[in-house]
Amino acid sequence: MLSIRNFVRLCCAFALLCLPLSSYADTLQLVSTSGINSGGFDVYPYNFSVNGSSTLTSLACLNSNREVTVGEQWQVAISGLDMGSSQTAIDYRADALLYYAFGKYGLSNSDLQYAIWSIFDPSITSNSAFTATSQSLVDLAMQYAVDPSLLNSGFFQNFSLYTPTADQTGWTTGQPQEFIGAAVTPEPSAIVLLGTGLSCMCLFWYRQRFAAGAPVLG
Repeated sequence: MLSIRNFVRLCCAFALLCLPLSSYADTLQLVSTSGINSGGFDVYPYNFSVNGSSTLTSLACLNSNREVTVGEQWQVAISGLDMGSSQTAIDYRADALLYYAFGKYGLSNSDLQYAIWSIFDPSITSNSAFTATSQSLVDLAMQYAVDPSLLNSGFFQNFSLYTPTADQTGWTTGQPQEFIGAAVTPEPSAIVLLGTGLSCMCLFWYRQRFAAGAPVLG
């Protein structure tokens, strides 16, 4: 017979498994930058520790009108790209295409970084480091961001957004920036969440079997 207490425990474990993974925040800490200054700003890559990991993750910054400094950390929600038709969704996909081009095709990090920044911050186009190449890259990325064959190929599943949440623990200057990088599947915090839920359910099953006098493996 399932007691009320055990029923509540089971419901709590099940709820942990069913909550959206994107609703859980991870910690992002800026460890170092490229040291390459262009137009008064350091450009890609920005090297981060995710949830305290010693393995650094290189990300591209999406906001030139915000500021981060080495050592700062903040909470982020890690999510995939929206495949919808809104302008914001298209802009993020264009940024993903530009991020993908880093280290390829003989393009400079400066041209690519300024192209990325200009999508969400058009004022950056007045900076002398924003070149005709940067503008051409933006135009091309916006075109392919809505290309049906690319949308259906699964290409955009290869990227993740790191969006600041309301909890900015350790934040000291400016406003949080948003970053893009290679896909994180599943998100680090989601792994912990899933493990917690499964552990609770396994513990519940174990105790029920033991209470019923059934043989327990171990």
